[in-house]
Amino acid sequence: YLSGSGLRKLFQILKDVHPEALSDALAIMLKHCKRNKSEAASYLKEISKTSHILQRDEATNPTSNSVMTANQPPIFTEHSQSPEDIMEQKMPVNGNSLPSSPLTALSVELNRGHIYGVNSSSGVSSPSNSSIVSPRIETPTFLIDRNQSGCYLLYDVKRGTLTLQYSHTYVPNAIGFWEPGHGEKIQEFKFKGRHFGKFDLIQKCSKKSYYSGWCQFIRAARAMRGSIILFTNPVQASFGMDIELYVFYKFRTDDVQTVRVAENTPLSVDDISAVACLPQFTEFSEFLSVKVDLPRWLTLAGTRGATTSFVPTLASTSSDCKSSRAFEVLYQKDVITTSQSDTDADANKTVEKPKIAQEGCYLYYDADSCKLILHYSKFFVHGAIGFWKPGPGFKIKEFKFKGKHFGKHELVKNCASRKDYYSGWIQFVRAAKAMEGSLWVYGRSDETKGYELELFVYYKDRPDGLQTMAIPENEEFKSTEIKALACLPKLSSFHEIIELGIKMDMNRWVNEASSIGISSRIM
Repeated sequence: YLSGSGLRKLFQILKDVHPEALSDALAIMLKHCKRNKSEAASYLKEISKTSHILQRDEATNPTSNSVMTANQPPIFTEHSQSPEDIMEQKMPVNGNSLPSSPLTALSVELNRGHIYGVNSSSGVSSPSNSSIVSPRIETPTFLIDRNQSGCYLLYDVKRGTLTLQYSHTYVPNAIGFWEPGHGEKIQEFKFKGRHFGKFDLIQKCSKKSYYSGWCQFIRAARAMRGSIILFTNPVQASFGMDIELYVFYKFRTDDVQTVRVAENTPLSVDDISAVACLPQFTEFSEFLSVKVDLPRWLTLAGTRGATTSFVPTLASTSSDCKSSRAFEVLYQKDVITTSQSDTDADANKTVEKPKIAQEGCYLYYDADSCKLILHYSKFFVHGAIGFWKPGPGFKIKEFKFKGKHFGKHELVKNCASRKDYYSGWIQFVRAAKAMEGSLWVYGRSDETKGYELELFVYYKDRPDGLQTMAIPENEEFKSTEIKALACLPKLSSFHEIIELGIKMDMNRWVNEASSIGISSRIM
């Protein structure tokens, strides 16, 4: 972004060297202007000055290739509004009130021709072939008559980054879109903020992490019981990699099990059991007519791309299920029970292991303030999501249980983002490893809050040959021999390393895990 003097210098260079590009440069700068109202108004004033300069040159040199002609009115006339009035004015757009954003107000004024001083009394109107026009966004035809508010997925080729953009209108160059389902709503703060609703999902994408990012994108849509749209990737356009999406239905009353996601067509993901993101022209389409169980489906798809599975819910609203009772029957047949009981209700209940109440360090998440907090206590802390106790020969110092905060210490102050939350878990396990302690990871329940995650550890030169292992929930886990740790989303594609018995060195293991979540060496 240029200052006033730099802007005038740029105008002069464009006028002398490449005058036909001046109007396009002005429109682009106005479209991407993110300054305050006074600075945006100064941009308009500079354009007004440039307009008069171009008209003066055109009058003295009629053969000049200037952008504006002598018959073209200046950008600001005596009947037009001042730049400050334009920035303050709120005008209705399609029946809705215009947001009080300088960029939005300025863009609307550009589209409507107000910068030319359109006035019915003066009879002055903007020329039909004017070149100073704000770039218009062409909405795809299949989105015109439907809801466009939701989450868009974009891919920045230069940075290799998958980005989420929450927007109430269509976002150009998007590669995917999801909207919440009936009864669900995206929180309003996600559309605002200093990044204007834009959040990085995965940075420095490889092919594998690109596919994994799509799976995370669809997981977020399913959490909101929503619908997704896979946008067509135009020919010779570098908006993203060419992919195919397949979904797996486990509890449908008809015979359909595997469905390929069609492009530019909404698909409800409320009742899907798994999704696979694969390279284009893969041979996975042969499973559209073949039935396999879910673990084999995930394994076969995972060797080609990335997969993720979901926990089934009984609150399915899909039209494919004829009734909720039929869905419940299918669900109950698939539940793996851990004990035998006299009644069918008891047979479908899973046994949760009791949480150990003992002295040590507890980790819990304060959702109101978005903080991860360490609580050193000699008794069990309700709502804890993790716990460790020191190993033999180590002891937690007594002062950590006391103090003005009664043993509470902030670990991560602002962990509203998933990455910061995972980083806090890495620090928590690192502290347990420093004292050669035992670790417990508590599963999610009604009294605990936070993101669902999984912890993976890396071993080196173990006698049994074990290299990668997932830390089980609600069970004691020794941290003495681990060399690296990864904190990843629940049911991520990292399970393939364990299922397929893949061996790799520590550096590659850490890099692969970092593309999905957070990882670190723990020596």
